Amino acid sequence: AAVEKQGTKYLQPYLDKINSISGIPSLMTTIADLDKIGVRSLFGAEVVQDDKHSDVMAFRMDQGGLGLPERDYYFNSDSSTTNIRKAYIKHVATILEFQGQDSASASKTAYNIFAFETKLAKDSRSLADLRDPYSNYHKIAISDLKKLSSSINWEEFLNNIGVSKIDSVIVGQPEFFKALDQNLKSVSVNDLKGYLTYRL
Repeated sequence: AAVEKQGTKYLQPYLDKINSISGIPSLMTTIADLDKIGVRSLFGAEVVQDDKHSDVMAFRMDQGGLGLPERDYYFNSDSSTTNIRKAYIKHVATILEFQGQDSASASKTAYNIFAFETKLAKDSRSLADLRDPYSNYHKIAISDLKKLSSSINWEEFLNNIGVSKIDSVIVGQPEFFKALDQNLKSVSVNDLKGYLTYRL
């Protein structure tokens, strides 16, 4: 009963941050704030064991941002997967209704979120391709991240999530991050707000 009474009270500061997003810079600041409380969104970013130097810990970034388990769920045409997609969109709409949207608005936002995730999925590697440790290891200088996604201020983002005093990062799938710029620019700010609201 107490939980029901509180509703989204403790999420509200984060919902307010999401609602104040006006472009990619404020989007990335909000994503960093959400990352601190364990809410992942566009991509994975973590400290892990370096695959090529097992006695060293390294900062690594990988493709991400999908609500369904992996990319094939967005494209396979069999009846089972098709039904999963329909149920997923309905689930997203339900979560948005829980956070205060009316049914029609929640359904429209859910479809837009799914469309955005499909863009991310299109540029994601398949499970089979992710099993190759060599092709999923690209160590680059932090300063070179801007060559992958120029619209993101990477040094500011890393500082915001508490990553400092490092000069390199292992990027699992560079093509995903290269496509990220266009994917972010191809959707409206409102759709990005809806996407993060659902992730939260």
